[in-house]
Amino acid sequence: MDGVKEWAEEHGIEYMRFEDEDPSMVHYWRKVFKLSELMNQNYEYIIWFDSDIFIYDFKKDPRDFMRPDLDFIAAHDPSDPDDDSWFNAGVFCVRNSPGGKALIDKWKSLYDASKWTKDENGKWTTDDRWAGPNYEQGAFCEQILQKDEFKNKIKIYPSTTFNEIFNWKNPQPECFSIHLMRGLAQKIGVSCLWFHRLEAILWVSLFFVTCVAFKRLVRK
Repeated sequence: MDGVKEWAEEHGIEYMRFEDEDPSMVHYWRKVFKLSELMNQNYEYIIWFDSDIFIYDFKKDPRDFMRPDLDFIAAHDPSDPDDDSWFNAGVFCVRNSPGGKALIDKWKSLYDASKWTKDENGKWTTDDRWAGPNYEQGAFCEQILQKDEFKNKIKIYPSTTFNEIFNWKNPQPECFSIHLMRGLAQKIGVSCLWFHRLEAILWVSLFFVTCVAFKRLVRK
C-alpha cells in the first residue's frame, strides 16, 4: 500500500490505512462500516483501495472518472468483464452527497451477521458462494447495483480501468491500477512460472544444438 500512500500525497489526498480493527465483525464487511463513518465527516469524496491494489498510472485520479450525475464509480471484475450486473470492490470512489450517503447506508444495512460463523481456526465462513450476497461485493451487486433507486447514479467502468491483471505488463491507456487479487494472481503467476521454465529449456536446447553444430564444423 506504500504506492497508494505516495499517490495520495502527490494528489493532496488524506491517506488512511485501516487494519483489522474489530475481530467480532466479518472482515469483508468492515470496509462498508468504515465508509459509513467517513461519510459523516467533511470529505467530498472517499476512494477505497484494497491492500492488493498497485497504482499503475500516478497521473490518473478516480475522481476524474466521477461525472457530475454520479455518486459511485467502480470497475468490472476481470474474471467476468462483460457482466453489467457485477463489479469488483477492490477500488471504488463514492461522492459524499445525500445520494452517496443513502447508497452506503443501504449497503451497510445488507450485512447479516447471522449468516457467518467462525471455525476452530478463527476463520469466518458462510454457506454462500464466494462473493455472493452474504459478501459485501455480492450484496452490492444484487441489492444496489441493479435497483432503480441507485443504478442511474452508479457507473461501472471496464475492468482494465481499476482492476487490470491479465495485461499487467502492458495495460490499456485507461488503466489506473493493477489488482493483484489472490486467485487470478496465483493463476497468472503459475502461468508465468511455466512460461519462464519453458523459455529456459528452449534456450538450453538452442545452446546445446549450437554447440553440437560448432563441433561438427570444427571437425570438418
